[in-house]
Amino acid sequence: MENQRQQDLVTVLQFLERNNMKATADMLKQEASFSGEALDEQMNTSGGIASVLTRTEDLTQYTTSYTSLQTFINKSLDMYKCEMSQVLWPLFVYLYLDLMGRGCYKDAKQFYDRFSTEQDAYRDVELRSLAIVETTEHIQTVEIARMFRLKKYVVRMSREACQCLLRHLQESDQSLLLNVMNTYISVDLYDGMPRTATELQAVAGGIGGEGVTAVNKMKVFYGVRKDPELLMAAAADQEEEELGEDGKTKKKKPKKDTAGKKGKPTSSTNAPPATRVPFPDLKNHEKELKIQALRETAKKAKLDREHLPSIYFYTFLNTHGGLNCVNVSDDSAVVSTGYANSSILLRSLTPQKLKLLKPPFELDKIDLESNNLMEKLLDDSSGRDQRTLIGHSGPVYSTSFSPDRSLLVSASEDGTARLWSLHTYSNVVVYKGHNCPVWDVDFGPRGYYFATAAYDHTARLWATDNVQPLRLFIDRLLDVNSVRFHPNGNYIATASSDRTCHLWDITSGQCVRFFTGHKKEILSLDFSPDGRFLASGGADRQVLLWDIADGRLVKDLSGHRGDVHSVCFSREGEVLTSGCSGGLVKVWDGKLWQDMLKEETLEPRIDAPLDAFGVYATKSTPVRRLHFTYRNLLLGFGPYEGTKSAK
Repeated sequence: MENQRQQDLVTVLQFLERNNMKATADMLKQEASFSGEALDEQMNTSGGIASVLTRTEDLTQYTTSYTSLQTFINKSLDMYKCEMSQVLWPLFVYLYLDLMGRGCYKDAKQFYDRFSTEQDAYRDVELRSLAIVETTEHIQTVEIARMFRLKKYVVRMSREACQCLLRHLQESDQSLLLNVMNTYISVDLYDGMPRTATELQAVAGGIGGEGVTAVNKMKVFYGVRKDPELLMAAAADQEEEELGEDGKTKKKKPKKDTAGKKGKPTSSTNAPPATRVPFPDLKNHEKELKIQALRETAKKAKLDREHLPSIYFYTFLNTHGGLNCVNVSDDSAVVSTGYANSSILLRSLTPQKLKLLKPPFELDKIDLESNNLMEKLLDDSSGRDQRTLIGHSGPVYSTSFSPDRSLLVSASEDGTARLWSLHTYSNVVVYKGHNCPVWDVDFGPRGYYFATAAYDHTARLWATDNVQPLRLFIDRLLDVNSVRFHPNGNYIATASSDRTCHLWDITSGQCVRFFTGHKKEILSLDFSPDGRFLASGGADRQVLLWDIADGRLVKDLSGHRGDVHSVCFSREGEVLTSGCSGGLVKVWDGKLWQDMLKEETLEPRIDAPLDAFGVYATKSTPVRRLHFTYRNLLLGFGPYEGTKSAK
């Protein structure tokens, strides 16, 4: 019996030291009845969970230990109860898998049947996957089981709650649970009051647990740097003549597209250095397009509760379930659609046609220094309302336009990303790196760079002039569904089927933010124009808003009646819109977040309900894409699917 108590103490000390609780560990060492040298030797030679399981003959210990812990947590103080209950789910999984691993299939099934119904409802996906495990070999082949065994589950807990839990496990001789926690669970400790049930529920859901606090404390340059040269050029172009009351012409004062005191952008202090990421210099026609965009954006409509956005919705007919993706160019001139038959269709949304380059012998006669060069390079007689791009050998799942609308990148089930020229409407580069379906692709705000997300649990950073990926981002338990570039081009956000969001620094390849809170897979992402907030929509019919600066959840927006396939901020960021497969478009008040930003305080307002101040329903069309034009006209897109979307 004494040897067993010593082994339990060793396990507790290992857990404390691994989780940076050295002071508590030292105190327990001093209180131990045997020498410190013997204790250190046992800590170094302890075999972890395997050593306990091999000498555990009574398999009912799994059930009694788990039941005893449930009883203790339920009788604990309310302030500790919620946080300590976080360990019940991972302990259930690991105890079940360990029984399976030892070949005790009948006992494992009995353990599963007894306690699976007591887990949170959003764990149904993991529970169904675990139910497939029927032999020891299945642990290595079933993805969820293999994932749990290879990576520790992260539980974030206050120091007081953790000490209370460990004290109980030691005093009640729970060697089995102590060793499971020491081997498979990583506790991220913090000082302060334990979180409430509402706070815990808001960030729960990640298959691998919560993120480590240290990740969300890393420095992030979330601001967006503005080019003074382009701003001045756009302001100069806005000086238009108009007729005054006296019949004489006068000039309008240029509008300042700035905020804060003395015309200084509010995000300038948090913007990254201009040389932090190497970008190619802007070409003349690219500068002209950006200046034109600034001029158009300066004329945007004001949106708030009193001024709802106008919505223009496009419905695609006769797609027969084959429409996989929709994307719109930044200037709202062209829409691209990807289909299950491997084709990409481009359509013009303006009176301007989709034109080809002139023949080579005519291009030689054009002055390359002339104004409106791009218009002179295009052949007017070749204009078409739509163009088809053929090249992929599998369904096309995503497309993205370059900022100047000269290139399009696409992602497909065939494992490739393809770069298309929108001057010749032909494939110019094939990027091979993923060996499985590529779900999403996104061009950077300056062009040149783009990112892909795939079934192989990775996201990759590419450059248009290099066929090999520049960065590989891996910290996922399941496939990556969505990827989006930050407005300043220094970071990418990824969303996964493991119900987590990551923010990656493309210069270092490090994860600098980790968000959990969705209860099902995440399907869509979008950044606010100032780079401060990230919105995510998922199959749990929720929209979550994250603060990039502080690394925490700001708001949980619910009320959709289907999977949220698109989230989109307005051009100034004061309105957030979301669209779902149930045929709803919702408009949310972003003024709340902007006011908190101006006050330099951003307290989570998870408890405060927030209703959409605009709700619009389609008749029989799921919403696949939302997009704001430069002037804040909201465009919506989706395929006609009869009565399916109304369910």
